[in-house]
Amino acid sequence: MEQRFTFNQIAGAYRASRPDYPKALVDDVVSYASLKPGDPVLEVGCGTGQATKSFAARDLQIVAIDPGGEMVRTARESLAGFDNVELAETTFEAWPQDRGPFRLIIAAQSWH
Repeated sequence: MEQRFTFNQIAGAYRASRPDYPKALVDDVVSYASLKPGDPVLEVGCGTGQATKSFAARDLQIVAIDPGGEMVRTARESLAGFDNVELAETTFEAWPQDRGPFRLIIAAQSWH
């Protein structure tokens, strides 16, 4: 199994054990990128949605992709209250890039 699919098998446990990102860190990224509510953001490797939630709470339009079906399912549960998040099960390489432009591309833990 490829390393990028490892956490897919334990998505629920991964979500339960991962801490949220510090609010100040997300605020710094939003400020540095001069993002405003409604700006489009692409998240590569959203996992269970920890970072996604932090950016979605700032009213950004998020397209979040992840290759793991269980990760995406778990992210859907975590992000159920956000109508500004679109989730897709795909790798970055296979994602049809007919969208955009994006004001920001984030990858919180996916590009090690």
